[in-house]
Amino acid sequence: MLKWQRCFDCGQSFHSAVKLALAWACWKTYLGLDGDINSAMGLLGVALCESGSEEGLPVLEAQLALSQRYWSHHQESVLHAQYDYANALLRFDRLDEGLCMLREIHEKRVALFGPEQRDSIGAANSLAIALVRLARFDEARAILKRQIPLARQLGGTQWVHAAGVFSRAVVEDDNCPTTELEEALTVMDDASRTARQTLGTAHPVAKALERDLGCIRARLT
Repeated sequence: MLKWQRCFDCGQSFHSAVKLALAWACWKTYLGLDGDINSAMGLLGVALCESGSEEGLPVLEAQLALSQRYWSHHQESVLHAQYDYANALLRFDRLDEGLCMLREIHEKRVALFGPEQRDSIGAANSLAIALVRLARFDEARAILKRQIPLARQLGGTQWVHAAGVFSRAVVEDDNCPTTELEEALTVMDDASRTARQTLGTAHPVAKALERDLGCIRARLT
């Protein structure tokens, strides 16, 4: 499935219109193949939701039901399907439902695989996103301060995404203490530089980090 998700030349994950087009191609390729169609359904559901289409929600709900019915013995598959569905709930403002699911997913992943595992960190990041959306900034920052060092140890861009969520937890909090802003400035300066080098200046994550970095600098002047 990796060929539908990531560029073999640069290693970056596909996004935007390219991701949606490849998700549809993947779905058509594996239609009728029992095991692979479940993964293809997940890719399509995520891509639809990320493009802003609520049609992705029932696709992911169906994938989760299939995973729980036929692959309940494979906890990783079920957790992955739950994670995709929970993130979709957040995208369409079903925040309380998404937050509840993400807490459960994160707890299970930490218990099964440890807090430093890549998907455990990803679940923590999504949990923090839900908390930011609900204006629970202090709790979100507390989670992210634990996650960023773990993510940096993994290498790659995992920690950049964690830093991006941390910046949101700072920028969107009008009452954020100066000490938190200063800490965020240090983290974001490093993360923004890494994003430009690894993802490129045109990547949505790199652009968001640069924008948030400017906001933090402005509030400290």
